[in-house]
Parts: sequence; C-alpha cells; structure tokens
Amino acid sequence: MFWIAAAFFANYQFSDPKDALIAIFCIIFSASTVGQNSQYMPDLMKTEKATKNILDTIKTEDEFQITKRNQDLSLRHHKI
Repeated sequence: MFWIAAAFFANYQFSDPKDALIAIFCIIFSASTVGQNSQYMPDLMKTEKATKNILDTIKTEDEFQITKRNQDLSLRHHKI
C-alpha cells in the first residue's frame, strides 16, 4: 500500500502526504472491520431463517381461530 502511495506521489496525483495517509488508514481500518464482522455471517443467515420461521408460525391459524371461523360459517349457513 505504501508503494502505491509513493507511486501516486511520484506522478503528482497526491498534493498532500496527509491525504495519502488518510486513504491508507481508511483502507486498513475498513479491511480490519470486514474481517472482524465476517465471523458473524453464518449466524446472520441462521438468524434470518429463524426469523422467517417464527413469522410464518405467527401468520398461521391456530385451532381457536379455525374453530371460530367454522362457527361463523355454520351460523351464516343456518341463517340462509
């Protein structure tokens, strides 16, 4: 990385050495952050799948809802 910064200085693409150091440190810190957070990727996929399963379970009708729906349908049928 420092070699690339030296090449930019040699070609006058950087006017201030401070800009080169800021860019280098940003790249180093972002690469470090990606490396630290990549260990959580498998857990993130498992969490997404578990959340989907929970939401699907919440959306399904339980036995009380089914019984109430059947009673409502039978009452409508008897009224006709």
